[in-house]
Amino acid sequence: MKSITLHNLDDDLVDLIERESKDTGLSLNKTIKNLLHKALGTNPKEKKQKEEEFSDLLGIWDDKQFDEFNKNTKEFDEINVEDWK
Repeated sequence: MKSITLHNLDDDLVDLIERESKDTGLSLNKTIKNLLHKALGTNPKEKKQKEEEFSDLLGIWDDKQFDEFNKNTKEFDEINVEDWK
């Protein structure tokens, strides 16, 4: 992993970061990393929360389930012209 040094941060920004660090009980380093993840939309914690929130909709079908789904929805592959008159 790389380290990054930031120069000339505004005092207001530093105050906000330090306040966030204090409020969350995390180190400045972890706080800044969390803020960057959030800002860039790569926060692993948020991704996990979304996966948990939609877990009942997620999953992988086995071959039997896939075949059953295709069998039960086959009629949707056909267009009945009479339905559109």
